Amino acid sequence: MIYHYTSIETLALILDTKKIRFTRLDLVNDPEEALNEENIDIRKNIMVSCWTKESEENIPMWHMYTNKNGSGVRIGVEDEIIETNRMVSNNCWLSKIQKVNYSNNINCSLIKNNLIKLPFNDKYILYPGGIATNKKKVWSFESEKRFVIVSSGVIRGENIDNNMKIKIMIENKFKRKYKYIRVNRKLLNNMNIIIGPGCTKGENIVINALCEKYHIVNVKQSNLKI
Repeated sequence: MIYHYTSIETLALILDTKKIRFTRLDLVNDPEEALNEENIDIRKNIMVSCWTKESEENIPMWHMYTNKNGSGVRIGVEDEIIETNRMVSNNCWLSKIQKVNYSNNINCSLIKNNLIKLPFNDKYILYPGGIATNKKKVWSFESEKRFVIVSSGVIRGENIDNNMKIKIMIENKFKRKYKYIRVNRKLLNNMNIIIGPGCTKGENIVINALCEKYHIVNVKQSNLKI
């Protein structure tokens, strides 16, 4: 299972649209994301959907990712909620869910382990090795796992020099801030929800009404007091 702290509004949108939002990497809360040895900013080439692997509730994340003081929900779903290892649009590769590593030495190389062969043809997409899966230790309380989408140039063959790799890699930036990816409906219906410890009586009524409408049965109240 993976878990995501969010607002009641976002819960409603996920249930209604059957989609999960990915956010461009330059808009996430860590300004040091995607540091690399080549000192090239590729944050606009990457989108992420961020989750945690920790089943135990986390007070800092209740404060950081819900509206106020734990007024929101934590949803839990299976890792397979999104179909991965595929192209989601032109030159955009959606990877399998990845564990984030925490280290104070987070510079990664754009040009290592970055060729992914596309199915059924002789083309490759350039995928920056380690980028978007490394953060400093101060973020380790999040125990993060994330889905990653990379927008990159596509090449034929493997023999290409490093300078050209980087040029091709960064040429297709995301113009939009967000991208919405459809989820597995059956797994979505099996999600579990914890109602935030800061929710008011009215917010509890709204959450329970949403769960009743969309047939979500695994719902419980947080035991935390914050």
